[in-house]
Amino acid sequence: MRLDAAVAEWRSCRLKLAQRAVRAGEFAVDGRPRLEPKFQLVPGVEPVVELASGRSRVVPPRVHEFWLCHKPAGLICQRHPRAPSVYGLLPGESAAGAVGRLDLDTTGVLLLTTDGGLASLLLHPTSNVWKVYTATLLAEGGSALDADAAERFRAGLVMDDGATRCAPATLEVLGPASCRVRVHEGRFHQVKRMLAAVGGTVSRLHRE
Repeated sequence: MRLDAAVAEWRSCRLKLAQRAVRAGEFAVDGRPRLEPKFQLVPGVEPVVELASGRSRVVPPRVHEFWLCHKPAGLICQRHPRAPSVYGLLPGESAAGAVGRLDLDTTGVLLLTTDGGLASLLLHPTSNVWKVYTATLLAEGGSALDADAAERFRAGLVMDDGATRCAPATLEVLGPASCRVRVHEGRFHQVKRMLAAVGGTVSRLHRE
């Protein structure tokens, strides 16, 4: 849970006022003053101390929903009043949100949760959460990928724009027209663009 949200709940005030109080150094967590409103504390474990009064409060743990689902092709990962989305797979009263997104035509594993703190942690670049994809490629005889494709993935591939360098990833060739990719970033159409940069055209993408 974010510290500013915990303070707003404790003081029964607006979130902006809570953020101002945190930045002013009015609160400590686990014995240390915290000046970042987005600081993630562990409910039920880490006490929040109001330094001026010495009052302490442990944010009670909350019950969260976690849904691990298979996303079929044809669904978007945003809430939309008209377009079919993954939220149609959940019970109507669920407030869970998707952790990251898959393209409209991409299938596979998708996590949805009401735990915003965990979602932020999983998505943050420094968390290095690996995602594994299998891709089916268009191939006209022989291999669909350049001979040095796997080496370029390991070294940190430069995207087709010539400027964006990806973090080191792995590429395992499964056959002339299929491969497995492991990445821990979440750039726009990243896997498709990485494979395009080494000669591959993706016809089907699935997250394992």
